[in-house]
Amino acid sequence: MIRSSENCRKPSRSTGRRESAPASKPLSNNRSLHGDRYLRAVSQRPPSRLALGNAALRAGRHAEAIAHYAWLICQSPELAETLALADNLALARQRHHRASSQHGSPWRDSPCPARVAVVVHIYYPELWPEIAEALSLLVYPFDLYVTITPDTAPDITSRVRSAFPAAHIQTYPNRGMDVLPFLRLAPTLIQADYQAVCKLHTKRGDGQQGITWRRAMLDPLIGDNTSFVDVAEAFARDPRLQLVGPAPLYQSAQHLMRCNEPLVSRLYQQLTGQGLPAANWGFFAGTMFWVRPRILQALAKLIAPGAVLDPELFETDYQQDGQRVHALERVFGVLPSLHGGEVGLVHHALNGGWCLQLPPPRPRTASAQIWTLMPQYEQLTDKRQEMTGSGQFDVGQYLQQWPELAGTQIDPLTHYLLIGVFEHATES
Repeated sequence: MIRSSENCRKPSRSTGRRESAPASKPLSNNRSLHGDRYLRAVSQRPPSRLALGNAALRAGRHAEAIAHYAWLICQSPELAETLALADNLALARQRHHRASSQHGSPWRDSPCPARVAVVVHIYYPELWPEIAEALSLLVYPFDLYVTITPDTAPDITSRVRSAFPAAHIQTYPNRGMDVLPFLRLAPTLIQADYQAVCKLHTKRGDGQQGITWRRAMLDPLIGDNTSFVDVAEAFARDPRLQLVGPAPLYQSAQHLMRCNEPLVSRLYQQLTGQGLPAANWGFFAGTMFWVRPRILQALAKLIAPGAVLDPELFETDYQQDGQRVHALERVFGVLPSLHGGEVGLVHHALNGGWCLQLPPPRPRTASAQIWTLMPQYEQLTDKRQEMTGSGQFDVGQYLQQWPELAGTQIDPLTHYLLIGVFEHATES
């Protein structure tokens, strides 16, 4: 729930964004909410932000208006009590949610924005500029937390501070890849009362497939302002929402359990006192997602000497599967069901951007192996053109197989190529 205005304290938002345009291309090809006007806007004073928000509202750019109003309130919380700003933010939210077919409880509380944090684990410093660039283009206010390892600390700390002076930087031993540092940070995130946390890391992988996989995770999460606003607002609006991530990477835990079952079963027993459920659940392959921090509390408590998640038992080397981090990757996905919550999926949208599905009426989990899914991403543009030009894709028939897509902004053809084809759906 959104807190009352007197509790909307001024957080240490990431106000240290760069004031000049980055040299390289942004993550997303959809620049509808990126561009030079935002790079100019980030250094504007609050009155200028109000003007930008009002102009966006008049022009029908509702997500942009929400982001500007939220930024303004975080910088000057007393403005949340002004009638004009409260009314404008409520109007922008109402119109945006109606336009994006997001049906949730109406905004009846004060216009405090969602308290959002972004957590980035940096193991490969050469990939930090790619993430920093995308974060610098986001308009919605957030706090930045960065976890690093001792061997990268001296160099990467100064680089992070140069782009985001207010960032919170924590150094952890090189164990458990990005997962263990995140769980160690969880109590801090819970205590800070964040409603939503976006978890990222410098995924490198091998060759072109590694690049493709990284983009498949980062683009839906931070590559587009509209998607970032949608997810942040959804977490604030609906307390049942507890996990959000890229739809094609929401994979079947049962199908991809592999050699991780013993530890997954042990962790589940520690959390619930029961054996693994017969019902399938999904998890986000690659461990980049949005999460409501409080659902991590019980899992974080298992990190202790002699416990099942004893930090000294986490591996320092990397394997493709079978390590504690891979078991936790799957356990993250089951947490919402343990708390009576729901999962949201970020899909490719008809307009070339991203859209949030809240929640899927019939929770489905794909059954693709990563090495079969990544080629689909790499060939996505060519396959879309080929199938569109040949007329072999029947949208009407596909929507009969996936009725939850009807009336949404989700692109059916891209959905088929990245999800449906692995669920034995037919194209015509």
